[in-house]
Amino acid sequence: AVEPQGPPPPCGAMDPTLGHPLRGVSVHHLSTTLLGHMKAAGLPRTALVYEIEEKVIRGVSASVVCPRDERLGSAYVDAIAWEDNAGIANFMLSYTWGYAVQDIVDALVYHCKANNLDPKRTYVWICCLCINQHRVQEARANKVDVPFEEFARHFGERVLGIKHVLALMAPWKQPAYLTRVWCDFEIFTAVQNKVKLQVIMPPREAASLAEDLAGGGEAMDGLWRVLASVKVQDAKASVEQDRVRILQLIEKGPGFEQLNNEVARFLQQWFAQMLELQTRTLWGKGLDEEKGAELTRKVANFLRSLGQTRQAKDLLLLGLRSVGQNPLPRALLLRVLGVVEEAGGDFGAAQRTLEEALHLHEKTQTVNSLAGLRTLGNLGAVHMAAGDNQAAAGYFQRCLHGHKAAGTDGTTEVVAPLVNLTRIKLQQGDHRGAEQTYRECLKSLQAHGAGESPEAAQVQQALALLLQQTGRGEEALDLLRSALQTHRRLATLETEAARSIQRQLDALQQGNVATAQGRRPRPMMQMAQEPMMRPLSQMAQ
Repeated sequence: AVEPQGPPPPCGAMDPTLGHPLRGVSVHHLSTTLLGHMKAAGLPRTALVYEIEEKVIRGVSASVVCPRDERLGSAYVDAIAWEDNAGIANFMLSYTWGYAVQDIVDALVYHCKANNLDPKRTYVWICCLCINQHRVQEARANKVDVPFEEFARHFGERVLGIKHVLALMAPWKQPAYLTRVWCDFEIFTAVQNKVKLQVIMPPREAASLAEDLAGGGEAMDGLWRVLASVKVQDAKASVEQDRVRILQLIEKGPGFEQLNNEVARFLQQWFAQMLELQTRTLWGKGLDEEKGAELTRKVANFLRSLGQTRQAKDLLLLGLRSVGQNPLPRALLLRVLGVVEEAGGDFGAAQRTLEEALHLHEKTQTVNSLAGLRTLGNLGAVHMAAGDNQAAAGYFQRCLHGHKAAGTDGTTEVVAPLVNLTRIKLQQGDHRGAEQTYRECLKSLQAHGAGESPEAAQVQQALALLLQQTGRGEEALDLLRSALQTHRRLATLETEAARSIQRQLDALQQGNVATAQGRRPRPMMQMAQEPMMRPLSQMAQ
C-alpha cells in the first residue's frame, strides 16, 4: 500500500537532512511507497530504472521546490520526508539503469534481512533518486556536459562520506554490471579509498543458482567461468571519452589485474555465502532428499575449493541428518565429507568415511555408477595423501576400468584418477606417456569449460613437476605461473592448493638461481615428497 507522505517540511525545519548531499532513501520506502508510485503510474514492478525516470522519479518531485537551489523540481529524495522514508545514507548502491526496479528492491530488502537491519533506518544513496533528474534533463536539453573531473570528484566525496558501497550484480551467470565502465569506476573508487564494498544480488539469483546445481546442470563450471572472466578493461560506455578516461585511471591506479581480482573476490564471497544460506533454507523447507544431497554436495565442494572446510563440513553434516539412512543420498554426502576430512589432514577419518560410502554403494550395487566410481577415485586420493601408493593405485585402476566399461573414459570424470595414477607411476620411475596424459587431461578440461578451474591448475602443477624433472625448467615455470594466475583470477590464492603451487614455483626459481651460480639445485623428486602437492580430488563434480 502507498503510505501518505504529506507535504515535505521546510528545509531544516522538521527534517534537517533535506538537501544534504548524502541524503538517501530508506529500504522501507523503496519496498512500499516507490512501488506504489509505479503502480499508480501504470508501470509494472519489473520496469527498468530508466523507464520510471519520467513518470515516477521526476513525476513525484516536479512540484517540489529543491532545497539545494530553491528552484522548482527537486531530487526524488528531497520530495519525501520523515525519517522512516529518508535520512543520511549508510549505504551507496552501485548499479545500472538497465536493472529492473523489483530486482533492486528485492536485493536491498534481502540485504536488510540477512544483516538484521531495520529497513526504516537503512538509507541508501541511489543516483537516480538522489541526484536531481530535473537538472540533468535541463543540462541535456541545453547540451551542457558535466566535466568528467567534476563528476569523479562529487562521486568520490560521496563514497568517502558513506563508506559502504553495495554493488548490485545480476544475473549471476553474466552480471550486466561488469559490462558498464561507470560501474567499474565506482568499484575502483571504493577500492582506492579502502571503503567497505559488498556484492549483492536479487534473492531469485541465489535461488536460480541453487536450482541449477540441484538439477545436475553445468552451473558449477559456469560459476568458475564467471569468476575467471571478470575483465573490467572490456567494459563499455555510451560516451567513448568517459570509457578511455576511466580505464586510464584504473590502469594508473591498481591496474586491471588487481581490480579484476578484487571484483572476483567479492563475487566469490557472495556466491559462497548465498549458496550456503540457500542450501540451509531449502533443507528447512523439506527439500527432496536426492536433489538436496546433490545440491549440498556441490555447494560443499565449492566451499572446500575456497578453503572454507569448516563451513563445508557443517553443511554436509546437515545434509546427512536430513537424508537419514537413505543409502544413495547418504553415500553421496559421505564421499564429499571424506574429501573435506582429507583436506583437513585427517586421513584416518577420511578413509573411514569414504569406506562407509563405498559400502553403501556395494550394498545397493551402484559401485559402477558415477557416484560409486568417484568414491573409488577419492579413496585412492586419500591413500595417496597418506603415503600408501600401492592401495591408491588399486583404487585408481578400479575407477578407470569402471569408466571404460561405462563409456565415460573420454570425459573429465577420469582426469583426477588418471593424473594421480600417472603421478604414482612417475614416482616409481615409469615416465611412459606421462606428458601426453597430462596434456590430454588439460585439453579435456578446456573443452568442457573448466580450463580455468582449480582442477586445471592442479594438472598444470603436475605437468610442471614432470617437465622440471626432465630438465625443462623454463616450461615448468610458465605452467606454474599460469596455474597461479588461474587461482588469482578465481580469487583462491589463499587456499592450500594455490600455496602449494607457489611453494613449487619458489623452489624452482631458487633452483635456477643456484644453477646459474654453479651450485647443484636440490633434487625435485626429494622436494615432491614433501607436502607440496596434494592428490587431485574431484572437487567440482
